[in-house]
Amino acid sequence: MLEQRLYRNRIVGPYRCVFLNSLDGPTKHDFGLGDVQLQWFLSKCEAARSEDQTIILFMHTYPSELRKSAAVADRSVRFRRFMRRPG
Repeated sequence: MLEQRLYRNRIVGPYRCVFLNSLDGPTKHDFGLGDVQLQWFLSKCEAARSEDQTIILFMHTYPSELRKSAAVADRSVRFRRFMRRPG
């Protein structure tokens, strides 16, 4: 059975593998993370932190590519700031 969402996470031992859909912008051709997916991602990061898991991030674009669409610029900035946080 196929999953409905293109983003998901799997726990494998001490690792939380997080798969993001980087084509979740306002149109199907925009790189970006939608608000719902971004909040979901942040919640998975907090869960991994509380469970002492290492996050392995999978996405089919570089995080720097997310800023190329003006429509998703704010979410892109929040995502990149989050990714730069220590720990």
